[in-house]
Amino acid sequence: MKKIIISLVFLLFSQTLIAQNTFPTTGGVGLGTTNPQHGYIHINAEGPSSGINLWTNTGSMTSRIWINSLDKLFHISRGDNPNKGITLDNDGNIGIGTTVFDSKFEIKHSGTIGAKWNSSFSYFKITNGTNSLIADPNEIYSSTDLAIGTSYNHPIYFRNVDKNGKTDLMTIKQDGKIGIGTINPEHGKIQINGNGPSEGITLWTNSGEYTSRIWINSASKNFHISRGDDPLKGITIDNDGNMSLGTLTNGSHKLAVEGSIGAREIKVEANEWSDFVFEKNYDLRTLEDVEEHINSKGHLPEIPSEKEVLENGINLGEMDSKLLQKIEELTLYLIDQNKKLKQQGEQIEQLIQDNHNLKKELSTLKNK
Repeated sequence: MKKIIISLVFLLFSQTLIAQNTFPTTGGVGLGTTNPQHGYIHINAEGPSSGINLWTNTGSMTSRIWINSLDKLFHISRGDNPNKGITLDNDGNIGIGTTVFDSKFEIKHSGTIGAKWNSSFSYFKITNGTNSLIADPNEIYSSTDLAIGTSYNHPIYFRNVDKNGKTDLMTIKQDGKIGIGTINPEHGKIQINGNGPSEGITLWTNSGEYTSRIWINSASKNFHISRGDDPLKGITIDNDGNMSLGTLTNGSHKLAVEGSIGAREIKVEANEWSDFVFEKNYDLRTLEDVEEHINSKGHLPEIPSEKEVLENGINLGEMDSKLLQKIEELTLYLIDQNKKLKQQGEQIEQLIQDNHNLKKELSTLKNK
């Protein structure tokens, strides 16, 4: 290798600098100097630019390795244009495609893309001259729209890496599904796998106040939407799909509410209604039977007692039907009473008429 380099250098410079060259059998080689001091090959040009030129066999210069004594820039370039190569300045900064740079490492290409590394501000910059992508040790941001992706049919992973290895934090699969705490989201568009027994989504205000949570308890399998960590201040759905507000005890109810419910309208869908009272074969109790039941039980027949209501509550739809049953029975009693009163009224009218006739006959007899 030593012989090849010496021969190459000799061929390049022997015609112009032969009077100032030296090729001793030992020590350094001098080109443009008879007293080589700096390194194995010492090149000392007459002009401001000293270096090595590479030529083709057709006589055209293709590349250069050279230094400019005016600006102290070291170049490896295509031809004489330093912007078509690598430049190293006097402070050790490197530029590719540019000779003007103020960072440790900078790449520029007109109209396409370039990169810039600034050690003073600890950021890496990629730019096309108009828009820029900047990355520092803590964040990545862009001066315009920012797209992050992978090649076709590959997921995107967000990981935490330390000396113990890597931990997958979030995954975006190629079909758009997002996994947090899992690299294989299969259940819905967003799947969250927690490390603890109660993890989910936490909402904070812009003042840093912890306000609300959407979470699941792995022990009870209950799903909560709550104010803070207190499930009693929100909505709970248990593993059977039963919902509760302000309580965790549903009993046998599909919906349990601890407190009052305000509504402008409530619709109860019933399976039966009480119009059977008006059927011809309905066995209507006599008022005497009703009176006896009230005297012995303290409440209407087919209606729960106060004790039963306090202990078990009431079924709203069922109770509406029973109350209607009693109203319809009362209507039948009134209709029957109305018939009797009408009959009695007719009888009274007849008695009055008969009495009038009797009085008239008595009066006639007295006058004879």
